[in-house]
Amino acid sequence: MADVLAAARSIRVHSDFIAAVGKNRTEDFDYCAVSIVGPRAPVDKIVGKLPRMP
Repeated sequence: MADVLAAARSIRVHSDFIAAVGKNRTEDFDYCAVSIVGPRAPVDKIVGKLPRMP
């Protein structure tokens, strides 16, 4: 799991991140976030003023 966290903090290209974490088993993941992706206005209606990840 530490490898996944390190990758999430350091890799900025999505395809590179997928390649890095793809080496792990799904059972090894501890899910702790949800991503909401889409046009800004509808997403803002859902999440309001919640802070975004850095």
